[in-house]
Amino acid sequence: MREIWQDHCAFYSRDSLLLMALGTAVASPIANTSADREIRNWYQDNVRSSSTDSYAEAIKDFGYQWDVIPLYAAAAVSGRLIDSRYPEFGGSVAVWGDRNMRALVVGTPPLLFMQKLLGAGRPEEGSSHWSLWDDMNAVSGHAFVGALPLLTAAEMTDSPFLRRTLYLASPAVGITRINDDAHYFSQVALGWGLAWVATRAVSRKDIGLGCVQFLPFGPTGGPGLSFLAAY
Repeated sequence: MREIWQDHCAFYSRDSLLLMALGTAVASPIANTSADREIRNWYQDNVRSSSTDSYAEAIKDFGYQWDVIPLYAAAAVSGRLIDSRYPEFGGSVAVWGDRNMRALVVGTPPLLFMQKLLGAGRPEEGSSHWSLWDDMNAVSGHAFVGALPLLTAAEMTDSPFLRRTLYLASPAVGITRINDDAHYFSQVALGWGLAWVATRAVSRKDIGLGCVQFLPFGPTGGPGLSFLAAY
């Protein structure tokens, strides 16, 4: 429970809230003008094909929350089981599964809140304009859930090339929602952005940048105990 509390503390830090506010501000003119509809029409008329439908069918299940939870739990457990024999591999798998579960826990409440607060509908229901509390589709849950595993992996790697590759691939599941005409672009972008903030918060906590850190020395540098609260 302490770990989950620290994840939430990092998620609701000043930096994370500023990033969420910035993302919402950028999405607002796309959602509340004709831009979303124009992007939707362009994609459906010029990009969607039987090939993109097959691609979407193959990976869209990774955006279902109840389908990925067993995967993350299995990774966390199996990674610990093989850690003694293959510590580099097993430890990484366990950390990856654990971080995904924690990012899911920390990001789901604001996802549900933003979905209802902004109140936008799906393409089949009309425009993407925000209408407070009217609907629950302003933020794509598929884009959020589907981006977590790749963003988590990106936070764990030390390779700049691999990190960039994982970041570029992370919207893949969200794009299937645009392909299937189930969400507008702004809704997918908000879902991906929320996943990025959640994985970043979990990563910050793991490297000691959470909201509370206990330090083995006093405020003046002498013997004692002090704590640092980040906000």
